[in-house]
Formats: sequence, C-alpha cells, structure tokens
Amino acid sequence: MSLPKDLPEQLQGLTRLAQDNKLEMRTVLLRVMTDLYLSRPHHTADEVRQYEEIFLGLLPHVDEAGRMVIAGKLAADAGTPESVLVALIQAGGPAAAEVLARSPVLSRKTLLRAAMHGDDAMTMALASRMDLDEMIVTGLASRAQVGVMIALARNPGAPISREVFRLMATHGRSNPDLGRALCQRNPDQRDLGPLFLWASHLQRASVLLDAKTSVLASLESREPNEVERATADEMEQAAISGDWILFSMILARGLKCSLPQAQIIMEDRQGEPLVLALGALFLTPEQVTRVLMCQGAPVTHPYERIQSLIALRRQLPRPVCARLMRDMLGRHATDDEQRGTHVTIADQGAADLAARPLRQEHQDVSHARRQGPLFLGRRA
Repeated sequence: MSLPKDLPEQLQGLTRLAQDNKLEMRTVLLRVMTDLYLSRPHHTADEVRQYEEIFLGLLPHVDEAGRMVIAGKLAADAGTPESVLVALIQAGGPAAAEVLARSPVLSRKTLLRAAMHGDDAMTMALASRMDLDEMIVTGLASRAQVGVMIALARNPGAPISREVFRLMATHGRSNPDLGRALCQRNPDQRDLGPLFLWASHLQRASVLLDAKTSVLASLESREPNEVERATADEMEQAAISGDWILFSMILARGLKCSLPQAQIIMEDRQGEPLVLALGALFLTPEQVTRVLMCQGAPVTHPYERIQSLIALRRQLPRPVCARLMRDMLGRHATDDEQRGTHVTIADQGAADLAARPLRQEHQDVSHARRQGPLFLGRRA
C-alpha cells in the first residue's frame, strides 16, 4: 500500500473528524492515521509534524486496548517520532511496556528515566532490551525488584558491573531463580560466596578454594564455650534420634537465621552447605560424620560422598566455615566474634526466633509431625 500524495490533506480531514465531540471514533481514527503514516518508509518534516500534532491530540482519548494496538504497530518502527513514543510511555499500561521493550528510537535519556521512575511493568520490559548501557543497568538494579534483576541476569546484552553484581547477589541469596541466573553468567567465578547455595559443583569448589587461601584460613580456631559445645552436642543427639525438626530448629537458632533458610541448607543435594554450617557451629569432624550417616536425614549421601564431605570439613578451619556461612546468609560478624570470644552469625530478622526457648519452639511445631514433613523448598 502506497501513501496517498495528498497525505497532509487527509490528515487534516482526520483532525476535523476527531474534533467532532459527537463522534466516538478517536481510537479508530488514530489507528487509521497510524496505518497511513506507517505505509510509507520515508516522511517529510511536514508530515512528521502533522502526525505528531494529531497523535498527541487524540491519544488522551484512546483507551488502553487501543493504545496497545497502536504501540504494537509503532514500537519497532525506526521512523516514529520519539515524542509519540514518549506519549505512549507516559500513558502507562501494556502499551508503555511494549514501546520500552522494542523501540529502537528511544533516547538514552528516555530509557534512563524509565529505569529510575517507571512502574514494575516498564522496568521489566526495559530489562529485556539488548542495548542497555551500564548506567541504565545500575538504575534498574537499584530498584531492588527481584524480577527485574532476574531479567537482567538472563539478558546477555545487559552489562553488569562487579558492583552491581554484588548488589544483585545480596538478593540472590534468598531467591534461587536470581541466584542461579547470576551464577550462570559469572564465568570468572568471582563474588559467588553469597550464592553458594545455588552455585554449580565447580563454582563451589572455586569458592572453597578461595576461602581456604584467604586470610581467615591462617587464623587460629578457638575452643567452643560451654553453650556452643552444648549446642553442638544437642544437634548431634537430635540427628541420632531422628528428630530432624528439632535439628532444623537448633540449626536455625545457632545460625541466627530463619527456619526455612536452615531447611534449605539441610536439603542441599550436594551437602556442602550443611557441612559448613556444622563446622561454623563447632561440630567436630567426628560429629559431622555421625550426623551425615544418620538414618532418615532430609538428604542421604552415598558413602563416597560422605567421605569427601568429611574431608572438606577437616580441610576448612572453623573461621573459614563461619565466613562462608556469613556470605551465604548475608550476616555480619558481631563485636564478640571480631574479638574472638563468641561466635554468632547475626540475623536481626530472626532475633525473635533465637530468643524463644528451644523447647517452646519444639512444641510450636509438634503438630507438623501429624501433618507430614515440615521441610520447605525440597529440590529434586
């Protein structure tokens, strides 16, 4: 279809129709006008000006469905005026997301403004673009929307700086989809400590090697105090007796983390997170051996795997285990730990759990035994 030579006159005629308030044709008129405009690959400056004028006048009277149809036509067109596309973005809704995801016309300024101030649908659409620069990615990541971070991590065209990767990793600790997406796009294996739970076997080996060669590996491990020794013994006895609900609660209390976090650590198929947690809580290699060989554990390992896990525990000093658990759980060493007098992996969000008597916690979940396994997030 070729555009009529009298396009300006036709556009003027459409404008007169649109100004007639008795006619409920504005959506149809805008679609017809857009079809006319797109039917020619090149436009004069006068045609562009008239199209902008008519479009911006009609758009406020077009409903969301109509805007979406029009956005689908204009989003991929390289000759659409940016002012028209910006108007669609400002109108919001699915049409705005369509334009942000596909338009080659939008300026960096427009994209950055959408990254910083757009709604959730806009930022999700923007995160899928292949032409993002580092500043736009930083703006998107700073919104702390997990879905947007997952889209960025899965987008090979999104340049993620090391600083932004670290920021995203703090959210990836507790989100397996984001954590795994970040692990998959990190070829140099750096900064994966917080993502240990979601890392591959080779990536975990790299994190463990880094930890063993870090300054913490040269620290002399202190002896546990009475409370810590009692906690280690209580964990071992809970495992031997097959009370894995009680075991998970003791683990959560010791790590100062939530119960679901403790259960994810226990249910990891490879076993390293649980070994590191037990090492951080002063269980000896012999105690770790007995725990791993108990019947009815959330995850059972073949004998050869248990042997390799015990070897791992013997190779890693307790300070290294504690550091790795802090990385995984996002905790910071307390003043007591820095002085070497007490071990905590502090979690203010779980302080109420830690403050409650352990036996009361056990009673609170006793009904769960009658309802079936308590473990959450079990992975095949």
